[in-house]
Amino acid sequence: MTQNTVADFVGSWQIKWTQGEAGIWAPGWLLLLGTGTLGDTPPWLNGEYQTCLGCAIAKPEGETLDVIYSTDSSTGNQPGDLLYASGVLRGLIWWEQQPTWVFISLARVELTSNSTYRFLYGTTVWGDPDQVGVWGAEPVPRPPGG
Repeated sequence: MTQNTVADFVGSWQIKWTQGEAGIWAPGWLLLLGTGTLGDTPPWLNGEYQTCLGCAIAKPEGETLDVIYSTDSSTGNQPGDLLYASGVLRGLIWWEQQPTWVFISLARVELTSNSTYRFLYGTTVWGDPDQVGVWGAEPVPRPPGG
């Protein structure tokens, strides 16, 4: 089995389900990680030589996307980036002026047919520790046969 890298997280992901106090996550919304398209900055090294990347959260509105959060702060929220460490993304972002801790893991499925599929699952803690949400996402567009 191949070790995940930050490159495995980069892309557009559709939130498929949420449980608990998901805060800013909702099924059908998009999470963009490091694509550089909607304010989610591509991966870079910070001053401590740690790998970071930006994120954006977009809500589909018909044929367009309503960007409700991005790390470039264009949405009026305080900017925040995600840190890649020990195979996971984690970081503090701000939503409605509330601190939101985000933890994202990646599940890679490698089939005997040499097909590989990636799925995200994560936890958010929004505001206070009692507002915990768990969620899952899949790549957009969904891989054939996935």
